[in-house]
Amino acid sequence: TQKILESINKHFEVSNLHIKTGVTCMVKLPDNRIATGSNCSISICNMNPLTKKWNLLTTQPNAHKSWVNYLSGVKPNKLASCSLDHTIKIWNVSSYDSIVLDKTIDEHTDLVKQVIPLTNDRLASISRDKTIKLWNAITFVKLDIPFEQQKNHPCCIIQLTKQNEMLCVSTVGKT
Repeated sequence: TQKILESINKHFEVSNLHIKTGVTCMVKLPDNRIATGSNCSISICNMNPLTKKWNLLTTQPNAHKSWVNYLSGVKPNKLASCSLDHTIKIWNVSSYDSIVLDKTIDEHTDLVKQVIPLTNDRLASISRDKTIKLWNAITFVKLDIPFEQQKNHPCCIIQLTKQNEMLCVSTVGKT
């Protein structure tokens, strides 16, 4: 990932992309385009395999009100983003060179650190509000599945091999 970020920084025209504020996250989309997030913005680009140069396809400059923390591909034509602005946003990226907002989810009360797709058409999100929330990945409505309030801020979440198990990692002190 670091080499890809260095390549993006090297080849993009800085005036056309949020690179001047630094890339905070990125995800490969099913059609091999790459979505990147930064301070308030999301961009989609691709790389020409012959020239190895990156091409900016589109940028959504005010995607969020603050830093974009995490991006996830959801279904073939959707992109989920989360931010310091406490929101999760679902974007339609079916058009090769556009990003269209489908839905804003604002049910967290602090910065959203991560949103990931799970099996069975679900999404999971974690926030500095010490909560884990599950969402329907088709309607993007919150599922009524309670999680114990976390004692510490969750740092990251992954789906385990078993379909209905997740692992959430929290920081305790300096570890």
